[in-house]
Amino acid sequence: MSEHVMHDDERRRQVHAAATQPPTTFTTTLAPTERGEWMTFVDLGSGISMSRLFDREDEALRYGHELAMRLRRGQSE
Repeated sequence: MSEHVMHDDERRRQVHAAATQPPTTFTTTLAPTERGEWMTFVDLGSGISMSRLFDREDEALRYGHELAMRLRRGQSE
């Protein structure tokens, strides 16, 4: 399941369902930096979050999907 929400003045946000035990859903939000990079913020819930910096928007956008796939397979980042 993936939801894309984007408005001209808002950051990109995706919701990812990762099939782990127990079931986990997390959200990723993308935002451009002043230096032209892309920051992906991951909200894992329960006050747990992380972020990762990417050179390109497509890499930042793909990160949430790749993280969900790793969690489904039980792989760590």
